[in-house]
Amino acid sequence: DGGAVWGRGCQDDKGPVIQMLYAMHVLKQLNRPLARGARLIVGTAEECGDWADIKAYLAANRPPQISIVSDAAFPIINGEKGMLNLVMQASMELGEASESGDIHFLSALAGERANIVPPVAVLTFSGDSQAAFEQLSNELNRYWQKSLETRGARIRELGIEEPKIERSDSAIQIIFHGKGAHGSTPEEGYNAALDMLEFMTQTSSMSDDEADMAGFLWESGRGLYGETLNIDERHPFIGPTTVNLGVVRWEGSSVQATFNIRNTMGLSVVETIRRAGQKFSDFAEETGFSVEVAPNGKTMEPIYVDPAQHPDFIEALRDAYSLFTGREATLHAIGGTTYAKAFPNAVCFGPVDPSEEQELAHQAEEHVRVEHLLRNVKIYAYALARLCAA
Repeated sequence: DGGAVWGRGCQDDKGPVIQMLYAMHVLKQLNRPLARGARLIVGTAEECGDWADIKAYLAANRPPQISIVSDAAFPIINGEKGMLNLVMQASMELGEASESGDIHFLSALAGERANIVPPVAVLTFSGDSQAAFEQLSNELNRYWQKSLETRGARIRELGIEEPKIERSDSAIQIIFHGKGAHGSTPEEGYNAALDMLEFMTQTSSMSDDEADMAGFLWESGRGLYGETLNIDERHPFIGPTTVNLGVVRWEGSSVQATFNIRNTMGLSVVETIRRAGQKFSDFAEETGFSVEVAPNGKTMEPIYVDPAQHPDFIEALRDAYSLFTGREATLHAIGGTTYAKAFPNAVCFGPVDPSEEQELAHQAEEHVRVEHLLRNVKIYAYALARLCAA
């Protein structure tokens, strides 16, 4: 409709499967002698699970020498950060609730997925008196005014709403607002969980132990480049480690927090866990709290295809892109994860060209213009011809 193909997956990643298939068809129709062959490998579990499909494939087949993955953007992405979700589980003995009489902390909740910057956080206290409501309202107002003094420019730039306080028959809730962003780029968002935790360290309605725990989580999560977890490493091409405090589930004395970490080249998953884990161990020793930390789900090491070591491969992709777009084929790294991590010497090459089209993966009204679909077939066919030619 309107010169475009519409539907979930037409851009990410069912459309690229068809584009690659037709590119192989074009190469086959040329009937030219080939020095090497090409395989189209279609995985179905990239968004979930532990990639058992690709593991099964590689257990039965030799891996390709080089791979093109069409699951990101043009021109060429030859580096990806690693990924792990580090989960902290903690428990504390419940002591005196606070110095605030009838106000008692109940819960602090934020985030649904570890790889998304939480846009909302909710802090709940028991307490139904007008005095309790006014006390928390006054503390919240002082906190927000101080926040405007220290980071008002950022708050105004992103249009962050001020926290709202609501009172019901038996509880008082404070709702903190942020701005969602992908966990690989936490600096593009505003983490509502961090505001909530910071406020928890300043209100008199928390016990000392509760304030200590809130302060530790705030300190651990505020270092977006891993500086507060001792994992602040940087690679000249891949870029810095990033950290997103994506989920907080704190109810009573039970605390769970999930940190989405994108470790850079030179910082392994094992070393990341060791360094960050030491921070949690030190906190447990200082406070006497029961604290455990462990990765959850699959972990991924960073990857980098050095163009100096694979000049023919990278040059073929450069030429293919430039020939059909007229633009320079620059090299980039991303913080996300694709099937490129499953194969040796794999790079992402398309399918979206930010110079001409909008990235719509996982969004409403996903579509790809027919002209861009055909552009990609030409780019991929030319690249395959260069890479497979005798």
